[in-house]
Amino acid sequence: MRSGPGLRGGTLQHWEKGESGNPSGKPKGAPRFRTVLREIFATEVFVNFDPITKGPGKRKIVELIALKLVENFLKTGDVDTFDRMMDRAEGKVPNPAPEKPADEINAENNINVNINNLVNGAAKSERVKVAD
Repeated sequence: MRSGPGLRGGTLQHWEKGESGNPSGKPKGAPRFRTVLREIFATEVFVNFDPITKGPGKRKIVELIALKLVENFLKTGDVDTFDRMMDRAEGKVPNPAPEKPADEINAENNINVNINNLVNGAAKSERVKVAD
């Protein structure tokens, strides 16, 4: 690692080419943050008052978090909280396709009408020729 002048009189440290900023890396077998968080969320804890059963009981931490989100939404009417809850529960709603301007729609309809006229006209002329 080499040093150089930094802002406000400090020094910047630069990695040499090919040198890693984390040479030992994550130790093998060390759990990922997501795994640890899921384990914590799955942990059951005792609660003095369970709003579902109206008494003491056990709840998973993830259930308590969900109940708190719903409670927050009901108290504040915060649409962002509702959107986050629904995105987690039902999945995000895809963005709708942008609407086409009226002139593009009219142009497409005219093309479809012209194609239908050509096809129907060709079919009629073939019928007439066959009948002759």
